[in-house]
Amino acid sequence: MLGMHRSGTSLITRMLNLLGVYLGPDERLMKPQEDNNPRGFWEHQLITDLNDAILARLGGSWHEPPTFFPGWESAPELADLRQRARAVINEDFAAAECWGWKDPRTCLTLPFWQRLSPPTRYVVCLRNPVDVAHSLQRRDGFSAEKSAGLWLTYMASALAHTAGQPRMLVFYEDVMWNRQAELRRLARFVDAHDLAESDATQSAVREFVEEELQHHRTSVIDATDDGTLPFSAKSLYVTLRLYAELDRDGVGGRSVSEAVLRDCVDRLGLYAVTAQTELDRHRAALAESEKETSSELERHARELADKEAEVEAARQACAGLSAELATTRSGLDAREAELHQGRELRDQLSTELAAARASLALGEAELTQVCELRDRLSAELAAARTSLDVREAEIRQVHELRDRLLVDLEAAQARANAAEVGMNAIEEQRAVLEGHLRAIGTRAGCLGLGVRLFLGARAHEVIGRIYRSIWRAPSD
Repeated sequence: MLGMHRSGTSLITRMLNLLGVYLGPDERLMKPQEDNNPRGFWEHQLITDLNDAILARLGGSWHEPPTFFPGWESAPELADLRQRARAVINEDFAAAECWGWKDPRTCLTLPFWQRLSPPTRYVVCLRNPVDVAHSLQRRDGFSAEKSAGLWLTYMASALAHTAGQPRMLVFYEDVMWNRQAELRRLARFVDAHDLAESDATQSAVREFVEEELQHHRTSVIDATDDGTLPFSAKSLYVTLRLYAELDRDGVGGRSVSEAVLRDCVDRLGLYAVTAQTELDRHRAALAESEKETSSELERHARELADKEAEVEAARQACAGLSAELATTRSGLDAREAELHQGRELRDQLSTELAAARASLALGEAELTQVCELRDRLSAELAAARTSLDVREAEIRQVHELRDRLLVDLEAAQARANAAEVGMNAIEEQRAVLEGHLRAIGTRAGCLGLGVRLFLGARAHEVIGRIYRSIWRAPSD
């Protein structure tokens, strides 16, 4: 059972199951979900898992179909998945006379399974692509454009991979409108006429269909008028509706015209998916171009805003610079006046400096003379000090001699007073001493004259006193 997601595949698979098609052990079937197919998916969980693995290995998923390269179904990379698939078929379906499975992903992966399965009949479940898009939008949040593209890809793939093989197209809307007729069509396709007429089958199908009646159904005319549906999807859907009406018995291929019609359907499916792929490519290129253009425009807008900001900043800077220029000019005039005054002051100071330099030169000459005089006087003073030291030493010697003589004189006087007996001797000694003293006085007079020449009036006075004292000594 092939078909796009949300196309009534669960309903039609359950009808085939009631007609004797074995779907695998109950424990292998996917569990129902309250908010999504509460009556059951009727999908073999292991096959669904394998389909997901195949798509993932090829770099895609059920809603982002990968690019299938030629011969992909025989690729060594999928060898382990082929082994697992054979095991599922052998373990779960080998004993069944009529068996099958339902998984919308098989529309994409059918070449993989065709290598492993015996000759197969295909039931292709179809639904108005507008209603499929609405259902996917509610369940998965997909856009109408994305959903329509998926519908076209799934349908074109299913038609391409079943071309020339027994297949039956069943529309979800037809089952809703006339379940009895569609049940009989399915029964003829799987050779289960008796089961189709049983009360149990009729009751189960009626219950199943009545629960589906709440779902929205768009007419063919409304679908062709829908602006969100691309032309390729519309044309394929209308062609498939026409083919289904002409092949109501579900066998197909009974005449040349029917074979031609089937071939046209197959070719249209391939053309539709090719056209859609090309359209998607152009749209992607256009979107990328628009994105680049938008980015370029945004960049230019930012650059323009930056330039305008720079211009405004430059204008403000110019205004500020103009004010600064006026202030600078005013300051420059003041500086020029100050410079003129400075020049005058410089000239005045230059004149004063020249006079000062001349005066300094004269002072330096005078200073040189003074220094020379100072040096000469210093030398004379040093010589005088040396001579004075010599004279003072001689005077000290004279004083020492005088003191000794006075001591001797006093001793002699004492002896004279003590003994009148030696008076004559003393007189003689006195005469001798007086002679000595006169000689000393003469010598002292000579010395005093020399000292007066160097020491001046005071030294002369001192020498005079010495001299006088010397001369007074004998009379004492």
